[in-house]
Amino acid sequence: MRLFLALTPDAEAALAIDNWRLQHWPTTGREVPIQNFHVTLCFLGDVDERRAERLVLTLDEFVERPRGLEVEFDKPGYHPGSTVTWLAPAEPPAALMLLGKRMRTLANRAGIRVDKRPFRPHITLARRVDHPPPPPLSTPRVRIRFDRIDLMESVRERSGVRYRECASWSAN
Repeated sequence: MRLFLALTPDAEAALAIDNWRLQHWPTTGREVPIQNFHVTLCFLGDVDERRAERLVLTLDEFVERPRGLEVEFDKPGYHPGSTVTWLAPAEPPAALMLLGKRMRTLANRAGIRVDKRPFRPHITLARRVDHPPPPPLSTPRVRIRFDRIDLMESVRERSGVRYRECASWSAN
């Protein structure tokens, strides 16, 4: 299974991001469907069932659930190396950065080795963008409240990639 830990925006926030993207920053490339919008806290890669179960048990025991973590996404960007456009917080809250670090620590505790690159919270808007897009027509200001952490599986299908929720940890 190809897994990752994520924060997923609610439908209203996802629609607000999509509306901004369509009206203020149309780009070339393959747009990410709004149902796939998320902030990756920790990419886990290919994980066998035994390690996935151990991760769930570890998170059940040690994860601190987000309680109304609010993040403003107000910085669009393009990364030529990965050919993606994204929307990020210009100033990520300390609580978000600590959550990303904590997810890596817990994944390692469960026996899953994770990428050493620094955590840069963002929502990918489009992939395979082969050249830098023009500046957006406006600066986005989408505030999202996150109340849960999701363990997601990336499933490849003929129509593209679909994300399936495997487990969730919420503040409620």
